[in-house]
Amino acid sequence: MKEQTKEGSLNFSVKSYITALVVIFALMVVTYVLTLVIPGGAFERDAATGELIEGSFRAVEGGILFWKWILSPFMVLGAQGSGTLIAVIVYSI
Repeated sequence: MKEQTKEGSLNFSVKSYITALVVIFALMVVTYVLTLVIPGGAFERDAATGELIEGSFRAVEGGILFWKWILSPFMVLGAQGSGTLIAVIVYSI
């Protein structure tokens, strides 16, 4: 819950942070289970155009390693194009 102080800045309660963390963790658990349940697959692409080749779908092993799942919130910070994410995090602090 947001509370506005006399200076005009916002303070967030500890309950809000805990609720947000629980929701994020629950979404992480759901996505991890789905990587194990939904079969994975990939299409081949044409080297010249980059377009998908029709009928080239093949099954691949699904799932994600547990340690990668646990560390994924931190690993995303080192991924390509994460500058915007880092800027949003810094700005929101």
